[in-house]
Amino acid sequence: MRYNPDLYSTAPIQGHSLREWVERAYLLYTNPDAQNGSFDDFIRFALCSQYVENNAEMRAYIDAAQNSCVNLPNPGIEVLRDYDSLIGICDDIHVTTDINMHSVPHANHALKTSVHIKHPVVDDGAQTFVNLHRIPNFSFATFGTRHELFFFFPRLYDKGRARGIKPWKLTDTERSLFYEHGIRPAIASLLGQEAADEWPTSVANEQFRAHRSSGGYGYGTKLFPSYAVSRLAEVIRNLLIGNLDLEDGDRDWAAHFFVLHDIKGVKTVSRHQPFPEEAHASLVDFLTQNHIDSEILNENDGWNTGT
Repeated sequence: MRYNPDLYSTAPIQGHSLREWVERAYLLYTNPDAQNGSFDDFIRFALCSQYVENNAEMRAYIDAAQNSCVNLPNPGIEVLRDYDSLIGICDDIHVTTDINMHSVPHANHALKTSVHIKHPVVDDGAQTFVNLHRIPNFSFATFGTRHELFFFFPRLYDKGRARGIKPWKLTDTERSLFYEHGIRPAIASLLGQEAADEWPTSVANEQFRAHRSSGGYGYGTKLFPSYAVSRLAEVIRNLLIGNLDLEDGDRDWAAHFFVLHDIKGVKTVSRHQPFPEEAHASLVDFLTQNHIDSEILNENDGWNTGT
């Protein structure tokens, strides 16, 4: 292909910042000729950066460095981050304050949507990783402002159940077994039988009491004291493992649960610079403010923060 000098401009080059280039393009787009339907000058500039100034042909080039802050003595840029959420997966409960427990395992309050975290389960004899909301679970308690504890049962997972409309949902039989052989006996063990007598005797009785004439259920909550919270999951697990009246399969899925701690609604309260020392100190403070034992940082359980 031969060189054609008419295709290339030799007009002088004028540097433009990005803003100056956009402003010139806007002026060409809105000039009287453009309003009359002739956008030739604008199109020529937009495609070739060629324009006329003081009756002289010019070429524009964008000098991106014109607006750079690199050469300023103090750009004044400060980078901060904060922890706006936390998800912690543990065998036990690591909350340092009183918790509001659902009077029985809730039928419909559960982790139902993806939090982009997977957990190992065994299916057909092989380990696989599945999204948490595909594992049967229920909301166990709330604490603090909007924080929540969930109990998960990975040994109830199977592919057929996971394909269902509500893979997170425990059956009434499963909820009854866990409450009547795990939660209520643990309350009696930790707080005394007199305290346990204040709790429903069974899931069926509580559902009968909580049923509303308009439909649905109004389950209650009960305060569980902070001094016994850290031992609660362990006692539930030990009672289930030691209950020989249960079928082996029921004892297996019920005792092998884990606890998910969900901290949310805490944006902008833990701002810090993104350096290791400050991040660690801020995280310890964040955990303390939200009633989580900071000793979990020394353990090997899974904790994920949102920043």
